[in-house]
Amino acid sequence: MLKEMKFEHFLMEIREDGIAIFAAHRPKVKNALSMAAWAELALFLETAQRDDDVRVIIFTGSEGSFVAGMDISEIGRTDPYDASFLGASQKVGALLERGAKPVIAAVNGPAFGGGFEIALACDLRIVSETAMFALPELGIGAIPALGGTQRLCKFIGVGRAKEVLLADKRIKGQEAVDLGLATKCVPDDQLMEEAVKLGITDGKEPTALIPRYQAAIMAKRIKEQA
Repeated sequence: MLKEMKFEHFLMEIREDGIAIFAAHRPKVKNALSMAAWAELALFLETAQRDDDVRVIIFTGSEGSFVAGMDISEIGRTDPYDASFLGASQKVGALLERGAKPVIAAVNGPAFGGGFEIALACDLRIVSETAMFALPELGIGAIPALGGTQRLCKFIGVGRAKEVLLADKRIKGQEAVDLGLATKCVPDDQLMEEAVKLGITDGKEPTALIPRYQAAIMAKRIKEQA
């Protein structure tokens, strides 16, 4: 199913062990996502969840960047609060958080704005030493659109989250682990190897049980939000 698909803004590899690697590939803008790219990401996630050849998803970026948020060149002709943009980006967040198949974020560089929010919505995060997280939306007169404010507070607490949101604090690789945002920080050249190892470990669990675990975790999150 996925193997036959082509994407304009992403690179894709479907491994024999059931790991699907999906990498943002817009290097001229540090992998910032355009409206079209958000739509492609949502399409990939929807299809991967239905594809029996895929057991685990690794999301990353190409050429030294994870995702540098929304492509700000579209601001002015695309309102960041426009229903179509909000719908596409929030759909990505929901697919990441509620999907039955685990999604690992392999953060290999700047993860700003929507990139940080994508990582927060993934099931697991592994980071490189040059990874950096930030939510700089305040500086362009916007707010995080994928639920990043709420997720960040849950991960690091309200006080630290306010420092990121209001004072534009940048969180670097090892600090992300220390704060509980990521499980491991590794040298840049070992990131994908470690992410694949983590994916293989996830893939060894009984596949039929994974959706039940994901559903149980999601039910707890919904109860906490009520």
